[in-house]
Amino acid sequence: MIGLMKVLTNFKFFRRNNCMLKCIPVLSLLFAALLCWGQTNRLEMPDCASPFTAKNFQVINTIPAHRWGKLPKEMAVFKYSNRPSEFPLATIQMLLKESGFPGGTMALQAAVTNDSPYVSKMLLRGGIQSDFFAVDPQKGSIILNSQFEQSNSRETPPADAVPAFETVQKQLLQWGAALGVQLDGISRNTNGNMLVFKAEGQTSRLGGAIKYKNRRSCMMLRCLAGYHMRSSDDDKISLELGINGRWLRFQMKWPEIIPVRTNKIISAEEVVQAIQTGHALADNVNEYPRQGIALVEIIDFEIEYYVPTVATPARFNSISQAEIIPILSIHTNFKSKTGETEDGGLFVPLLK
Repeated sequence: MIGLMKVLTNFKFFRRNNCMLKCIPVLSLLFAALLCWGQTNRLEMPDCASPFTAKNFQVINTIPAHRWGKLPKEMAVFKYSNRPSEFPLATIQMLLKESGFPGGTMALQAAVTNDSPYVSKMLLRGGIQSDFFAVDPQKGSIILNSQFEQSNSRETPPADAVPAFETVQKQLLQWGAALGVQLDGISRNTNGNMLVFKAEGQTSRLGGAIKYKNRRSCMMLRCLAGYHMRSSDDDKISLELGINGRWLRFQMKWPEIIPVRTNKIISAEEVVQAIQTGHALADNVNEYPRQGIALVEIIDFEIEYYVPTVATPARFNSISQAEIIPILSIHTNFKSKTGETEDGGLFVPLLK
């Protein structure tokens, strides 16, 4: 496989090996098939990538054949279901009670006008403008915001009276499970542990003479079939706690996803050709050698599921019905003729 990829990407090698001349008709058909594939499987990622427009460069694959061989032979295509999420009324009541949202339980009871055990779309306002509790089953979304900080009071809390990250994460997983989030749907690191994004805040008084922690948060992203999802509006669950465990923010976006079909994926050779023939996309954060690209070196890759962006402003009011497709996120080195190198990323669609 490695030898074939070198033949496909190095014309000088091809010319030096006379034994390959007999294969010209076969290779011509292969090139034609690959070009046809590129035209019918063009990937668009307007939110994070753009066409890779470099010209006259060579592609070298440094990844061993056995690693390419571990790729699945076929992968499923998914989409978001039209079915609204079923958020149990009893669980939402418990969530409001736990969070201390002002008048939450009474407001919830007033908002629910039918006999359904599940909550319909609703928005509750708190005592101040920034406090709200929103439920949107169609989007699989729950947001609780209560940003009044204890720092606004006259009390000076201890230096660190905010629950530890472990406590925040434990509560987040408990509430996620109660609302339908399964552990196998949470993204994981390469070591198998859950991927958790953590953040904390600190504030001060008396010109900085008194400093203390005022919040800690944990966020977990959704995966699909065991692969990370790439989206401009990530499916996630997150919880932010303040001083003495006060709830500041809870967010969940976890609509139902259903399979559509299963397709075979392209080969390593076709991945190389997609890059060589301009059918790959370049990460928008890429930087390139100032003297141009003479060589693209493939040094690593990862399978991801890409969730197409919904055009604004509709993206904030609905869930995309576009297909969620597997892509190959490729880590590359871009090299100039003089040896200048820049790391970068390319994206290639995986389906035939």
